[in-house]
Amino acid sequence: MNGVSDPAPWCGVVDHISCHALGEADGTLAAKLAQGLGAGIGDELNVPVLLYGLASPAGNQLADLRRKNGYFKETAKAGGWVGAHEVEGGCVQADYGRD
Repeated sequence: MNGVSDPAPWCGVVDHISCHALGEADGTLAAKLAQGLGAGIGDELNVPVLLYGLASPAGNQLADLRRKNGYFKETAKAGGWVGAHEVEGGCVQADYGRD
């Protein structure tokens, strides 16, 4: 994936899985679904999974996680995004999977 070029930033092969409550459903059900998906993907595949919103134990918001982890920093010399982005401090502090 390091050589892949894209007009928009991305964090990995699967960049974002969103779980939302529909209609009158309680948001905590969507949060539990996100936590279950995160645990399964992170622990079984050993990839970092970051949770946000109601699913985040720390109350992290998506935009804040993306800023903290270099998502919005352009990586191509001419602007745009190519390959992996750089994370401040060198590692992502994940809720599940690899730290």
